[in-house]
Amino acid sequence: MCGLCRVEVEGQSLCAACFDRGRSEGSLQAAQTTFRSWRTLGLHLGIVGLVLYPFGILAGPVSLFATARGIAQSRKDGDEGGALGTLVAVLLGLLATAAGVFFLVLIAGVVRGKVR
Repeated sequence: MCGLCRVEVEGQSLCAACFDRGRSEGSLQAAQTTFRSWRTLGLHLGIVGLVLYPFGILAGPVSLFATARGIAQSRKDGDEGGALGTLVAVLLGLLATAAGVFFLVLIAGVVRGKVR
């Protein structure tokens, strides 16, 4: 393998064809070009849970789970920033959960005839 064809990645010397195959299979972590941002997903689910508050009972806890996974992802990747976004995502997740629970309690009261 000549110097032009050799690709050094993750401590391995690969030819261009093997590098392309590893990238397309997903076996080369360094060649990954798209990443899932769990923290952003948690933020978006919190917003959706507030806007569509009847679904907040589902979107809120999933938002909290995604945010927690995003915190773990940030620690693993060595990302230092994003504390404000994480705090906002947690607060939105808690608010969405509370709104969903409130909606269910309100509906249960209406069904039982206690709320007019």
